[in-house]
Amino acid sequence: MTKDLDSSIEQLGEQIKRNPRAVQPYMVRGGLRFLRGEYELALADLEAACALAPTPDLMARAWLGKGRTYAKLDRPQEAVESFRTVIGLVENPAFGPDTYGLANEAREELEALGGAVGGPSNSSPPPGDPLGARSRRAWEEFNHGVLLVGPEVRAKAEEHLRAAIALKPDEGVFHLRLGGTLEAMGRRPEARREYEEAARLMPDEGLPHFLLGNMVRDSGALELAAKLYTQALSQRLDPDFRRLCEEALAASRKGREPR
Repeated sequence: MTKDLDSSIEQLGEQIKRNPRAVQPYMVRGGLRFLRGEYELALADLEAACALAPTPDLMARAWLGKGRTYAKLDRPQEAVESFRTVIGLVENPAFGPDTYGLANEAREELEALGGAVGGPSNSSPPPGDPLGARSRRAWEEFNHGVLLVGPEVRAKAEEHLRAAIALKPDEGVFHLRLGGTLEAMGRRPEARREYEEAARLMPDEGLPHFLLGNMVRDSGALELAAKLYTQALSQRLDPDFRRLCEEALAASRKGREPR
């Protein structure tokens, strides 16, 4: 069993090296690492999957795994936020029964964590939003934006993502997604501002700092890029993503050296 897991994890690592933006290998490897009790490594994989997932249902699956991993690491508040995110992602009439099942699983996990966080955690909507309606609308707009892929619908995706941010401006993943959409549209100054906001709101996540580093590196700001890559490397990272950050940092430093 252990040898089979080792082999599978190694193969998934090779897949990630070939395509570091593919979601499924991160999710599967995170699950295998969870089974082995390697919770910190599992969390790094699942965080990458959360950031890269192209659709809300995949993102919800990654957040569900992330919540369970936080629970194993005895970090109940972060587990609660992860499970709430699952519910926010999938409580949308556009999604089917399988997706609703994820929300039910998240609610069960929240109930189990109730004692660890001082009561039933899914009964405490954000302050000033007594029914949680504003948050639900924000996630619905975000879901619509994520589902719109391809050059011909990017403008519509931007519209939904901006609507989500207007409703919930402190959700870093909204800014991260909008930054990626704007970058794909060639609107780099606006994309940079969104990456900057995502990095501010997600200080413990490596991906926003890495993407922002790439953007400022391409503009010639190599010293700032190196600082951003260094900041990304200070976080808990999957080994393959860490390698990408290290390579980017080395390249940015080499570019500053006198010829």
